[in-house]
Amino acid sequence: MTDARDALAAAASRRPAVAVAALVVLGLLVAGVVLVAAPDRRAATPLPPPPPPFLPPPSAEFVPAVPAFSDTPSDTVPRPGTSSAGRPPAPEPTATTVRPPSPPPSRGRPAPTRPPAAPVTGRYRVVQSFADGFIGEVLIVNTTARDRNWTARLAFPGNVGALRTSWVESAPQATLGRDGDAFVWTSGAPVAARSRVALRFHFTRSGSGDRPRQCTVSGSACAFAPSGDTP
Repeated sequence: MTDARDALAAAASRRPAVAVAALVVLGLLVAGVVLVAAPDRRAATPLPPPPPPFLPPPSAEFVPAVPAFSDTPSDTVPRPGTSSAGRPPAPEPTATTVRPPSPPPSRGRPAPTRPPAAPVTGRYRVVQSFADGFIGEVLIVNTTARDRNWTARLAFPGNVGALRTSWVESAPQATLGRDGDAFVWTSGAPVAARSRVALRFHFTRSGSGDRPRQCTVSGSACAFAPSGDTP
């Protein structure tokens, strides 16, 4: 009996040591599991980004490059649509066409242009004057290089009366006709180139005055010579 109780007492004294050993073994197993699982968790965690490279601060003597196209350097870049001072940019000049100034208007009157010379002209003059009449003449001149016919037309004021006679000096005689109160002579032969013939006539007259109010040769007005003038 005494041996049995001693055995039970020895067994009871060993139970706490066994429990402590069991707890130590369990703790070692747990630690081993933790150590095995820890590398996996570290691998799954992303690494932080590397720090930025070190840049030295700008020197106080640093001057930014100025673009070649800029007239005034600026350290700041202006926003689109504004100038460096905050104001809208001035419009760019556009190309314009410069026209030469027009000449000032002439103050003087333009020189009158002479009409072209008539091919056949006439010149009226009084050859001889009487108390009751006169003898007049129309000198017909051909200014061209070929022979030309002519027509003379005369109309006088009321103080000139009847036509007594008419003739062409040293040439075939003209044909006489009337057109209202005008006397019309038509050449009987053309005037030679650059030549002349004289048509003469004798009219009665009352009072003074022997100048016709109308005198034309082939449509051109006659020139008038002083009385008694010779061609």
